Amino acid sequence: MAQFKSLLKSLNLKPAGKKRKCYHDVKHHIAMGELVLEVTEGMNKSSGYCACCALEMLTNARTELDELEVVLKQQN
Repeated sequence: MAQFKSLLKSLNLKPAGKKRKCYHDVKHHIAMGELVLEVTEGMNKSSGYCACCALEMLTNARTELDELEVVLKQQN
C-alpha cells in the first residue's frame, strides 16, 4: 500500500547559528542558540520563525486541521 503524502511542509526545529530576524516579524530577534522553526518552501527557499511566532502558527494550523477533520467526519 502506498504511503500517504504529508500535509505538512518540511518543518525543522534547530538552534540559530547566528543572530537573525524572524521571517514573520522583523522586530523579533532570534539570538544565537535559540530555537528557530525552519520552514522549507520549495528547493531553495526556507524561512525561520522565532518561538513566539512559531507557536502561534502551530496553534492556527491545529485549528484549521481540526475544522477540516470535523467537516470530513460529518460526511461519513
